[in-house]
Amino acid sequence: MIVDLFAPHTAEEMWEMLGYVPFVGLATWRQADPTLLVEDSVTAVVQIDGKVRGTLTVPARISADNLEALARKRWLTDPAMMDLSGDAFATHVRGLMYGVEHESDGLIPAKALRLLLPDGAEAFRVTAELVEAGLWGLGETGFQIVAWSETQTTRTEMERTRKQNAERQRRHRAAKRG
Repeated sequence: MIVDLFAPHTAEEMWEMLGYVPFVGLATWRQADPTLLVEDSVTAVVQIDGKVRGTLTVPARISADNLEALARKRWLTDPAMMDLSGDAFATHVRGLMYGVEHESDGLIPAKALRLLLPDGAEAFRVTAELVEAGLWGLGETGFQIVAWSETQTTRTEMERTRKQNAERQRRHRAAKRG
């Protein structure tokens, strides 16, 4: 519709190719569908002393008190987290981010470990500390972040959400055209 303002003939051709009638110049601006603007869940960033300590996927309408309680339960009062060295803590947080970004359900391949370690950190010492703290476990091809599904969205949940969103958009577009 915006193209119609400076290239009306081209806009009419494109409008017709897309299957719309009557003329593009007579069309009204589309209204936003409020149902498509609603997020079911959001990612909350957890910071402690100004440093990012991780993320939580939470319901979009969670209260501030419930969000803080959930963050405190997972990070601030978890003795395993409090006793970690700086290198191990940084590696764990980076491991969480790696797992989310790669949708690996917390599996950290051994060859990806070098990407997670802070400069100068010794891989053996850091991973041994994380395993000893009960935050990571040994897997066949690397390390597994323990209790991944308790604090992070699993690959299955992400795929289900994507399919639901795609279906909702498909129905919305079909309703607009139909």
